[in-house]
Amino acid sequence: MIGGARLAKLGGRIGLSGVAMAILAGMLAVQTVRIEGLKVWPLSIEGWKEKSDRLQGDLDAVRDAQKEARQIAELEKAGTEKVYREIAQEIDYETEAELRDQLAVAERFIRAGGMRTQTAGGGSRRAASPSGDHPAGRSDQAGPPAELDGADRTGLPDPAGLVLVTADDVRICTANTIQAEAGRQFALQLKAASAP
Repeated sequence: MIGGARLAKLGGRIGLSGVAMAILAGMLAVQTVRIEGLKVWPLSIEGWKEKSDRLQGDLDAVRDAQKEARQIAELEKAGTEKVYREIAQEIDYETEAELRDQLAVAERFIRAGGMRTQTAGGGSRRAASPSGDHPAGRSDQAGPPAELDGADRTGLPDPAGLVLVTADDVRICTANTIQAEAGRQFALQLKAASAP
């Protein structure tokens, strides 16, 4: 019986070792399947390596798409900036010419002594000076009388309702008006160029 007990004990150990080995082999198989995957028809399990490769491919595709989208956006931005720059240059060129012309008109207006109004007898009256007691200038020294754009010669306003401004104010107002109109034109053209 001693031999049988030893044998049984040895068999138990071998059995336990076999079970332990089977469990260990099972764990290794599970881990291998988790890492490597398993493809046995009709069963397919994606392993970590395959999943990692697939996800890396997806990330690479996303990076490539982002790079391509960035390049397209940069090209579109450059094209838009070119259009805007051309609009700005055209507006600047036109504004410089208009400013030159209008400042020349303003200078003629200033040299002429400002606006003249028509009297009831058809003669002209000059706008009063700030003190109101003497004329703003001698009519024999001034050039032809300045006229307001679109003004009716017989219906000019009474000098009492007018405001006296300096020659510099006339220049500044002329320049500001031309530049404001240029800004308006620029904004309108940008809006038109940006419309889909």
